Amino acid sequence: MTTSAIERLPANAKIQKSKKKDYVYVITGYTKAATSKNPYRWNAKKEYIGSIEKGKFVPNARYLVGQKNALTVEQAELIDWDSKIAGPTLLLYQAAKQTGLIEDMQGLFSQKQINVLLTLAFFELDEGSSLYRLPGWGSITATPGGIDLSSSEITRILTEIGELESSKENFFQRRINRLSCDEYLSYDSTKLESEALRITDVMFGPTKAGGFAKEITVSVLCGHKSRMPVLLESSPGNLADISTVGDLIHRWEVMGSHPITFVFDRGYESTYNLAELKKANIRFLMCISISQKLVQDKIRETLHQFWEPRNHIDQIEGYGIKIPIKWPSIANDPNSEKIDLYLYLFRPSLTCAASEDAFYSKLSDFEQQLKQGRFNGKSKLMRYFYNSGDTDNPSWQRNFDLINEEVNSIGFFAFISSENLATDTAINIYRSRDWVEKGFNILQNKCDMDSLRVHKNQTLKAKLLVGFIAMTLVSYFYRQMDLPSGDKKSALRKNYRFETLLDEFKTVRLVSVPGHEPWLQNASKKLSLIADRLGLGEVFSQSLNFYTSK
Repeated sequence: MTTSAIERLPANAKIQKSKKKDYVYVITGYTKAATSKNPYRWNAKKEYIGSIEKGKFVPNARYLVGQKNALTVEQAELIDWDSKIAGPTLLLYQAAKQTGLIEDMQGLFSQKQINVLLTLAFFELDEGSSLYRLPGWGSITATPGGIDLSSSEITRILTEIGELESSKENFFQRRINRLSCDEYLSYDSTKLESEALRITDVMFGPTKAGGFAKEITVSVLCGHKSRMPVLLESSPGNLADISTVGDLIHRWEVMGSHPITFVFDRGYESTYNLAELKKANIRFLMCISISQKLVQDKIRETLHQFWEPRNHIDQIEGYGIKIPIKWPSIANDPNSEKIDLYLYLFRPSLTCAASEDAFYSKLSDFEQQLKQGRFNGKSKLMRYFYNSGDTDNPSWQRNFDLINEEVNSIGFFAFISSENLATDTAINIYRSRDWVEKGFNILQNKCDMDSLRVHKNQTLKAKLLVGFIAMTLVSYFYRQMDLPSGDKKSALRKNYRFETLLDEFKTVRLVSVPGHEPWLQNASKKLSLIADRLGLGEVFSQSLNFYTSK
């Protein structure tokens, strides 16, 4: 390639070829290097100003600074060189395209609103701090559409987005439509604290510490195989998790078009919820408490089967059985009928042994306290003892009938399902639901939403939409980072965390000059290989237009 065919190459520049890269330099003078054989020899002084990448001249930072300083005041006003950190946002933008997020938002939100949602999600993932730092971050970072927002403008646009209720619901509908028909969806809820005074759903609710706090409930539907969230909704903070299932069923009847199976954690198994799920023909698998009388009765009836070799399950290093059951009808409802379900009981050997040892240890310690007269009468362990003496001279004895009943069910866990699944299939499905917990971790920690700092209903809805976008992007990266790539190549997760991966790309800068196409600096081969492992191989060649999409 001739020098005249290279774009943006200065007229006086020369090219020095090497095996890895062609470097560009200019001659700034000569120094005398006379020898006895050649008293008139001179060496050229070289100043390297950049390199050739894909047929284009890419200047280095020193050359850019020198060029800008060399301009007159009038020229400086005409030519504005700009260089911003672009690697992380380019990577996230390409992932937003790859996952269909951008396509699913188009036509529902304006281009500026899309750029704002993406920018806020990128900021949360890259910076992970309060929005007051967004203007400073945006001044040194290439963002979608090159938007530069003040705090007041951010609030105004978020309010606009939050008012677009139909657009938000249709966006979730499009995310649901991307699911495969053999997908499983985990449903779960969590509480987020808020000090807002004017948000309808912020209510005082009980905390795990035993007190009360102003909270809002956030519920998520997340795919097992795709590892992608497809629905996020808020509800009042004083609403029990078990009460949120009814709304989920109604929303799914409107938006759901696939025969998906829902997977629930413990705490959702009310008779009303089960009846509504069956009525809506929604398949489900649900973890339930073993303390329920129906479950305890079935454990006693089938206890002898939990040592039979045919019931051994390798995945849990223990035993499991399946029992057809009739779930009780709704009390005081003459139209309610018993529900045909399958009960899955599991007894992991190692867990049961450890739990049994811990139980007997606590029992022994409590017994010593009883004999010494310094026991806590409100302790749950009190039920396992009785006084064979009198009030003044007690003689405490173990109640072996109750102890035997406890030991027989200790370490068990149970599921119920509307489907006739193999026991090992049921346990594998449930184990893959842990991704919804990781989604909440992303929302609360990486998106700085453990405590909400918005004060309007509309702003809250838009903020949660930003969190949903961020959850989707991180979920995509986690899934790709877990995949091995080729022979003898370990998964990226062994070398990187999500945060360190973004940091690796911060060396890539986007240089823009009015009247010229923007170009990238420091887009190394190593970074291209990492992007390819992430399924984002075109990140450096196809994403430059994100900076100019207004």
